[in-house]
Amino acid sequence: MLNAKNNSQSIRRAKFAGSWYPKDKYVLEDLIEQAFSALEEQSPPSTCAVLPHAGISFSALGMAAFFQNLPPQTERLVLLGPSHTTSLDPDRLVGGNFTGYATPFGNVDGFSLSSVVRGFDQAIEREHAVEMILPFIAYMNKSREKQISYSPALISKVTNGFVLAELCDRLVSDIGRKSLKSGETVLVASSDFTHYGSRFGYTPYSRLSLGAQKERVREDDLVLARLLAAGKSEGALALYNEKKPTICGIAPSVIISEIARRLGLAGSIASYYSSYDIAPSSGDSFVAYCTILWS
Repeated sequence: MLNAKNNSQSIRRAKFAGSWYPKDKYVLEDLIEQAFSALEEQSPPSTCAVLPHAGISFSALGMAAFFQNLPPQTERLVLLGPSHTTSLDPDRLVGGNFTGYATPFGNVDGFSLSSVVRGFDQAIEREHAVEMILPFIAYMNKSREKQISYSPALISKVTNGFVLAELCDRLVSDIGRKSLKSGETVLVASSDFTHYGSRFGYTPYSRLSLGAQKERVREDDLVLARLLAAGKSEGALALYNEKKPTICGIAPSVIISEIARRLGLAGSIASYYSSYDIAPSSGDSFVAYCTILWS
């Protein structure tokens, strides 16, 4: 059963329910179940992932690829996300002091990690990357014997490979290598991929047709995604710093990629699509979403 307590000041409210996804739990449940039904093939149980964080109408398909076969032993989910609204110092993970997270399905219990700097409640409350995964966690908890608790953290930037190694060392030590290897704790990086078009101020292929622009963006994204999946985290970070694509969660993604490599996990790209594929428009702007899973 979901934790039903709702009177604590330490419960993070569902800030984006009713705007970024349905507030009505039955409509939301139907949206999530449609995403599971739309999957063309079943993914293997995965303990590390990069998942999208757009509004659930857009991100549900990418999320479902991970949650459809979540290991039954999983009891904790740690999410690393970018900060879209709060300016943060680079090279450190920050989090809030919440003991629970509200969703239309009920509350999800929270937990804290000592390697994360606490006290950034406002940043956690404002961040949509923190919230978009929560309806999926709460939906899974409705039928799971082992309830999943949640711990989000934000990071703005990883400046170099030495910092990357230190961050990974601290996280693995804090969570426990055994817990990660067994799947008791799963790690998720929250990131949308290229934000393309005049709306985002990123149009390197503007002289091409829209179809050709989309294909070039896809090629660029998949080059970086394959580096992440292969555990070549420093290579992915170097490519990002060279090309400067509008990928919002590169810092969380390289951390998860490096930890997956250290755990000896095999990565693969489970899905890639764009907002244009979900809701075609006549404009030139779209956002790409890529799900990477490590098993």
